[in-house]
Amino acid sequence: MEAFGQRPPFDTWRPQVFNDYVDYGFAPHAEGGLVLCCPPRVEAAQFASGGEFPVQTVLDKIGVPVLVLSGETSGLQFEMMATQAAQSVADGRRETIAGTSHFVPMEQPEAVVQRVLEFDA
Repeated sequence: MEAFGQRPPFDTWRPQVFNDYVDYGFAPHAEGGLVLCCPPRVEAAQFASGGEFPVQTVLDKIGVPVLVLSGETSGLQFEMMATQAAQSVADGRRETIAGTSHFVPMEQPEAVVQRVLEFDA
């Protein structure tokens, strides 16, 4: 926790969120230390896919209002994905949470909860 908690991307996460990630995202390894609960092949497949999941086919079927939240410093790729997602649903709205990256819920969980509760569908 000390080694990872002080460096990106974890250094911007709320301490309790990071603690939960460690407590529930890792398990003891048979040879000592910890190992991710997510199987390495699953994590590798996620990164290798480069976001190639055909999300458009799912977005096109959504018929209710949708709020897409993104981080201020998420980067161009995430900005484009958030904009496309909001534009792809019948009533999509996109908002940016200031001072966050694409780990918005980990960095400002209270802001996410507030926006979801205030969302006027």
